[in-house]
Amino acid sequence: MNAVDMVETARKGPEIDQNPSFNAVTLAAMQEARDIMSGKIQVEWNHPPAAKEELKAQIKKMVKQA
Repeated sequence: MNAVDMVETARKGPEIDQNPSFNAVTLAAMQEARDIMSGKIQVEWNHPPAAKEELKAQIKKMVKQA
């Protein structure tokens, strides 16, 4: 399910206007999110790999404490 599908799904219901009108900025953001999720736009991890490993270790530590 992509971002556009999620918005459409969230908007369904009897009390919701079935003809939504999104502004251009919202549509552009949803299209970019869809393209990132589909792999059409490649994004890089912002942190070096060591930071990613540190985050994994922190998450494991938090899970053990819970």
